[in-house]
Formats: sequence, C-alpha cells, structure tokens
Amino acid sequence: MLRFHADKNLKAYWCTAAVESAPVTAGNSGRGGLRVQWPHIIELSRLSALTAAERLRKERIAILIDLDGWIGDEPPRTLMSSYPAPLRSQWLGWAGSTADPSIQQVVTDHLICPPSHHHLYNERLLLLPRTYQLNDHAQMYSHVLEPSQTATQSGPRRVSMANFNQLMKLTPDVFSVWCGAMLRTYGSQLLLLTGVTGVHVAYPSAARNVRSEVALRGVHISRLQHGGVMQKPQHLLRAANCHLGVDTLSYNSHTTGADMLWSGLPLVTQPGVAFSSRVASSLVANAGVPSSRVGSLKSYEDFIHMLMSTSESEVESSRLGGSFSPDHQRETFGTFAFPWQTSQLSVGLMGPRPWSIELNAASAATSPP
Repeated sequence: MLRFHADKNLKAYWCTAAVESAPVTAGNSGRGGLRVQWPHIIELSRLSALTAAERLRKERIAILIDLDGWIGDEPPRTLMSSYPAPLRSQWLGWAGSTADPSIQQVVTDHLICPPSHHHLYNERLLLLPRTYQLNDHAQMYSHVLEPSQTATQSGPRRVSMANFNQLMKLTPDVFSVWCGAMLRTYGSQLLLLTGVTGVHVAYPSAARNVRSEVALRGVHISRLQHGGVMQKPQHLLRAANCHLGVDTLSYNSHTTGADMLWSGLPLVTQPGVAFSSRVASSLVANAGVPSSRVGSLKSYEDFIHMLMSTSESEVESSRLGGSFSPDHQRETFGTFAFPWQTSQLSVGLMGPRPWSIELNAASAATSPP
C-alpha cells in the first residue's frame, strides 16, 4: 500500500523494531518483500523504547501507525506511550482496541464497528467504507490459481470443508457444529491445520485432542484430514482443492479467510460482537458473498449441510473461483486498491491503490483541527 501512495505531500516510513529471523529476512528480501518494495526504512530494533521514540520525533513523524498491538514478545506499548508522534493510530495486526490511552485512533470499517458498537472503544474510529483488512493476493498470487495450476492438483475430491486457523481458535460449540454437519452429510470431510510456523503450542498434542473430540461426537476420525505448514502458493492451491470454508467464531479467520476466498471457497461465518469476531463478515461482504453470513449456530450447521449435500457439480458451480469481478479483485485482494477507494467508491476490495487514498480521507475526517 505504501508503494502505491499517490500523495506527493506525504512521505511514508516503515519502522522496524524487531530483530529479524532468517526466514523473515529472506521474505523481506524476496519478491514483494519490504526491503525490495520500500526504500524509507527506520531501524529501531537495537534501541530502547525511549531512544526509539526520540529518534522518531527527530524525524518529525506526524502520524505513527502501530501494526502490532499486543502481539509478540515485546509489543510496542512503551514506545507508543512515549508519544513518538503527534497522532498515534492502530491498524491491522491487532484485531481490536489495545485499551492503550496513548493510542488515539483505530482503523476499522462499518461492518466490524457498526454505530451500536462505537461505545466499546476508547479510541476514535477511522471507518473505511469497505473492509479494513489489507491483502495483496491480486499482486502476489494471481498466477497461482490459473487453470493450468489448479488442474494439476491432486487430492481428495470428496465434499470437504476446511478451516486453516490455529487450533487454539477452536471452541467446543463451533466444533460441534462442524461435526454435526459431517454426521448429516455422507462422505464429508474436515481439513484442519496441524502446524503453524513459530507457534508456541505443542501441535502433536493438540491434534490428538482434536481427534479425540471428533470421535466423542460420533464422527469417524478418518474423516478428519490434517494439513501441515506450506508455502503460500501451495497453501492456496490446497485451499482451492476444498469446497467450503468454515469459520471459527470467537476469533475469526482473518488472513486465512482472505486466503480461502481468493482460492474460490465460500466462507461461512457468524458475526459476533468483538472486533475479532466480525472480520470474516467484513471480508465475505466485500468479496461479494454476503449470503454466507448466518445468524445462529443452528443456521450455521444447516447452511453447511445444505452446501455439502449438493452434488459435486453443483458444489463446483457454487464456488467463487474465477467469479470475482475485476472490482472485487482490485479492492479486496490487492493493495493497490486501498489508496483509490475514496475517489473511486465503485471499486472493490483487494487492491492497494484505493486503500491509501481511503486511509488518508478517513484520517483527515477524524483528525483534530
């Protein structure tokens, strides 16, 4: 998004405050990586929070956007509370309010934060007209899902539903919905991840527990499929080989939800109250599939059963792959769309260029005079 920013009066910097691991360094230096795409980088990794704040003040940074929230071993709370910039916002990495009094703004959208939820936030809300979540599938992975790629994929063609979230997002009520739908749908399967890079949970133990819970709910464990960690292109192809995405509800599919939608899967979700439980609803609505939002656990199970009970040809015809309009591909799945959204409100969800303009306009509308 920063690369596509068109405002000549704005100079954007990327501040990196973490010591990079070897995989992160490789990713940042590769195609689309930060160090390839963006020349203005401020290194803060070896500075204390107070020294880093002073460095940013010397750079005369006007707006500082926190992308981490409470994520990581050293979240930037001390840095932000040292007032390194006159305007301090939070966006993208942390799904919700940080409850940090030094943060003045949260970037969100109208579906995640409707008017009835505004009182839940102590920050000023920057409401974007479409989804708040920035994705780059259209720029980075458009070639992955070309017919020549997907046609060569092998794997189970039985009607299958998938969830690619970390297992810690699973809750008993939602897991019972998935198992109930499988019991009602002959031959159906459930695909879950069994590993996440860098996660602190012992996934072999978690996977065993999930298998036990499947059996306790009367579903044969052979219908539970396990997926390991893959590179992004291979992961998108794996998703494209499934038929239906199912969402965790207390903490939704965020990036994983965008992955499923880009791969052509309808994503079934039920919006909650918390920010993190409404992100998938924002994604599916802005990707052009709002009908996949349900209102209760019963309707969630019924809807899954209905989709999986159709013939395979009908399931395939209901998939999203190849059916996104150019607007939806730009606005939902491409960072170039974000800067452009305020001037081209008819443009869709996944592109960066509208995102920058939209974020500018939202910030200007809520900034103090």
